[in-house]
Amino acid sequence: MLNIGVLGPSDLKSWKEMLDESFEFKLKEIVESLKDKEIVITPTNDSLPILIGSMYKSIGGVKLFGLIPMDDNEYGIDNIDEFFCDEIINSVTWRNNSCKFNEVCDVLLVLGLSEGVLAEIGNSKWFNKPKVLVVEDFISQKLPSESTMNINIKYISYDELDHHILERKE
Repeated sequence: MLNIGVLGPSDLKSWKEMLDESFEFKLKEIVESLKDKEIVITPTNDSLPILIGSMYKSIGGVKLFGLIPMDDNEYGIDNIDEFFCDEIINSVTWRNNSCKFNEVCDVLLVLGLSEGVLAEIGNSKWFNKPKVLVVEDFISQKLPSESTMNINIKYISYDELDHHILERKE
């Protein structure tokens, strides 16, 4: 089964302020597309990934993995809901979290950009090389082409998700 990593800003309030009112409808459509797939999130409190995880659980999603740096002594996990997901994947430290996302996921689904999401996208060049699907409906602009030329990245509309997840890895 494909593991879909769901990436998005940890500041849900600011992300919502940037979008038009159709974002809730679009998120519901996306979550419906993910229902029969296993998804991976970092369950940061008040984040877009935890919102997606809540929606996914409410419609009976198959399995929700939480990628959590359980052994991190530098920053800790006070902002993480470690009991939210069905199963924990220990990324050990925050510094390793973006690399581990790429190791365990076949597809990275980007639902908004932030500094952390940029690290996860960047690391897809080296680790497992997952397909990166960026939903254009939730970003203000594409990333510079010189920063993504060695990444398997596609910009899609929210309603194209099913087609692109099912495509073979290039």
